[in-house]
This record gives sequence, C-alpha cells and structure tokens, in this order.
Amino acid sequence: MRFKDLVVFTLLFAVTAQSNAIEMDSGVPGLQAESLRKDQKYLDRLFFDKNETHAKTKGVLGFSGAVNAESLQAWLNERVALVISESMDLEKSILVAPGKARYPEPKVLPKPDRSNVKPKPSSGGQGGSEPVLVMSNTGAALYMLAKQNQVLLALKQTNGKPFPLVSPREGVIQIGKGLFLEKFRVNPETQDHPANSLSRLSTLFHEARHSDGHGATLGFPHAICPEDHSYAGHPACDKNLNGPYTIGAQVLGSLVEACADCSTKEKTILKAIEADSRSRVLKVFKDPSGKTLHAGMWSDRPERMISFVRDSGHGLE
Repeated sequence: MRFKDLVVFTLLFAVTAQSNAIEMDSGVPGLQAESLRKDQKYLDRLFFDKNETHAKTKGVLGFSGAVNAESLQAWLNERVALVISESMDLEKSILVAPGKARYPEPKVLPKPDRSNVKPKPSSGGQGGSEPVLVMSNTGAALYMLAKQNQVLLALKQTNGKPFPLVSPREGVIQIGKGLFLEKFRVNPETQDHPANSLSRLSTLFHEARHSDGHGATLGFPHAICPEDHSYAGHPACDKNLNGPYTIGAQVLGSLVEACADCSTKEKTILKAIEADSRSRVLKVFKDPSGKTLHAGMWSDRPERMISFVRDSGHGLE
C-alpha cells in the first residue's frame, strides 16, 4: 500500500483533529462493537452526586470541573480514538513512512523493570489454559517503537485507511474475547447488563492511562509485582499513585456509586474488582539496590512527534 502526497499532508498537518466519539475499526466483531457503544451510552445516563469518592476521582484524573458523565467521556476521548480487534495482524498493518521523524526527549524512555522475581503459577485451577486478550493499549506500544527508531508509523485499518501514530494520545486500543467471556462477567446472564458495562468501562479507563506520560513515564508502564504479592513475578503492578490501576479502580468506585441499576451483589463484586486493582499499586517498594522507595505521582503530560522529514520520490510503504 502506498500513501499519496495528500495522505502525507494529512499525517503531518491534520492529525490533531479527533472525533468526539471513539471509532470502531470495521474489523471489530459487530456484537463486541455494539456492546462498547452501549457502554458509552450507559455512562451518559449515570448521575454523579458530589461526594468524597468523586472528589478523589477528580483529583486522580486531574479534572478542573465536576465529575460527571460528560467530563469522564471527555477524559476518555482525549486518550482513546480507535478500537481494533485482536484478529488484526499488526505486523501486516504497520506502515512505515520513508523519512526521519523527530521526537521530544529522543533518548529518554521508560526503564524496564529488572526484577528477577519468579512468576507465581496461575491460580483458580486453570493451569494450562491459554491466556486470552482482554484489552491492550496498542497505540502507546507502537508510538514507543516509532520513537525508538525515529520513524513515523501509521496503522492500516481494516478499511485500508491509515491511522497515524504521532502520539500515544491518538489512542489505539485492541480488544479481545476475554473482555466479553461469560466467566469474567459481573452478571453472567447478559453481556450488556449495566454491571458488566461498568466493569468494561473501568478496564477502558485503565488502558486509556497508558496513553499518557512522556520520557521516563511514557505509557505509564507496569512494574513486576514483588515476591509477597498475589501476582508475584508478573508485570501487573504500578510503582506510582496515579497509574492505570489507580485510574481504573478510582473510576470504578465512582461508577458503582452512580449505578442505580446494579444490585447489592453486583456492587459487591465490582468493589472486589476495585480492591484487586488497588492491591496492585505498590506504595512502598525496593529499587534494584535494595533501597526502599515510596511511590509518587508521575507526570501525565503526553508526548507528540515534533516533526517529520520525508524522503523524496517515495510513498509510505
């Protein structure tokens, strides 16, 4: 596939425009896309009274105004623009522009967690079962890859349209069947029950946080959980106080309080999910030298590609 000059112009000069709604790639299965749209509509129906939970949500999300359906949706829309299916072949869908891209803090990237904690086996008697994809912030990972190689990448959507990846804030989220499996539902009876919508929205807010950060905090990467943790050895913890697990938990707390359609049992299950996310926030941890450190707030200022100098005589391959 080749991009013509008009498309290159669009990539370089019109990438800041975003839709007010999250776009579904045409490759996303119809029932999954419809469920996610219903989740957004249900969020719009919720009413948020002023209380301590919402005040904490306001603080961690960095709102200047009140916590309500509109402000929560706006926060999401700044960080999520496109949802793609797990069936998309990313290797075949990544387009590389012939030329040189310039990024802020070009040599500054998140440091990988070097913990050598041996991973605990999966619990729940499901040993040997294959892992399933629930949701992943693919856009942040691809932006980081582009920055490392100082190139401009775009994602070829199912309809052939290029989606430029000039910032993690472009927000490409990949979803899988795990997001909809009956065994993971709060209410197993129906996929689109309000309680299930809240659970999926919490996951979406979690992944949206990965669209934030710059330099060392780019993508808000997870950390390896320590030996005494339920998820020891797995990259399923955060070493900050405003990362994905905090965001997902705090937003879920506000959603549960606003849910008039959720039963007491469903709220109890959702609160357990919230507690699990909070347990993954390592408020105190040790660095590789053994020094005790305390988690703080990471900078959520986003990155964006600065410029791109295109090679002459070629399109984008």
